[in-house]
Amino acid sequence: IIAEPSIIEDGFRVVESERKTKSGYIDVLGVDREGRLVVIEIKRERADIGDVEQLVRYSTQIEEEFGSKPRQMIVAPRLSSRAARKARILGVEFRQLSPRKAQEILRRRKGLDRFLCSAD
Repeated sequence: IIAEPSIIEDGFRVVESERKTKSGYIDVLGVDREGRLVVIEIKRERADIGDVEQLVRYSTQIEEEFGSKPRQMIVAPRLSSRAARKARILGVEFRQLSPRKAQEILRRRKGLDRFLCSAD
C-alpha cells in the first residue's frame, strides 16, 4: 500500500504508517481523493471479527483526535463471514489483497528483491 497507494483506490495517499494510538498501532493512515481520512488495518491472512473490532477502536480514536469520522478499511486476502457481517453493520470497507499481488507490487519496486527472497 505504501509502495503503490492506488491499489486501495485512485487518489488515495498514505499519510502515515504504524501510527500509535491508545489501543495499538494503525497500519496505515491515509487520505482519499475527497480529503477524508482513511484508517486501514492490514492482514496477511483472513481477517476475522476481532480485526474489524480493532479497526473500529482505532477509528474512534482518530475521530476523537481530528473531529471527523474516518473511513475504515480492512485489507486482507479474505474476510470471514462473521467479520463481513460485522463490517457491513459498522460501515467498514473491505479491499482484497492477496500476498501474491503484494509481492508483484514489491517486485516492480527497485531495490526490494532482497526483501522478497524470504517471503517466497
